[in-house]
Amino acid sequence: RVAIWILCQDPTAPNPGLSRSSKPPDPLEWTLKLLHIASLHQSGVNALQAWLPALKTPRSMRSDPTTTHLLTILSGGDDQDLHCVVYVLRLSGDGYENKKKTLLQLSHCAVSSAHTSAIKGLCIGPCSRTDTTEKLRAWTVGYDQKLRCWTVGVLWEEGEEGTEDQLSLTVKGEGGGVVDVPDTSTVWGLVGRRGERLEGVMVAGHGVQVVGLE
Repeated sequence: RVAIWILCQDPTAPNPGLSRSSKPPDPLEWTLKLLHIASLHQSGVNALQAWLPALKTPRSMRSDPTTTHLLTILSGGDDQDLHCVVYVLRLSGDGYENKKKTLLQLSHCAVSSAHTSAIKGLCIGPCSRTDTTEKLRAWTVGYDQKLRCWTVGVLWEEGEEGTEDQLSLTVKGEGGGVVDVPDTSTVWGLVGRRGERLEGVMVAGHGVQVVGLE
């Protein structure tokens, strides 16, 4: 399972206000509140990444008085599967702490047997986006010593007048290769100086290997 928590300030703690002279809240004054539990994998979850798509608000939400945010989660587990889920977080009410927070699932895409053994590492690269589309590359590694590349696409399709907008989510395999590191446990993306693309990925386990990307 994947649990989604939200960080909230303890309502019983004194409010420091927004004055520049006020001290920031003490870390002990913040609490975690469980927002949602998603039953995505049949066994343990080993790798998890999340990001906030910067897409234009769909037409069906523009007249909604609540504040909405999109949240995308990518996960890999012992069941060898890769899951991608897009949620919308709705905030309604006055003041952040007093707002009602609701998480709704918009779309879910799963890749069965993404690896031939447990997925142990996952990283994502910078996004390319427009007002209605967002696309990024993700990399996974597993105990099978395979490094695989994926393209994740999120697309808002505006419906005809009187119909709901539709969110399209795709996860497409783009190939990969075998790494020399045994017992692979994680993968890190190496972002270029401009932050526009991944220049390489680093796989770690019983040793480290850096793979350059063209």
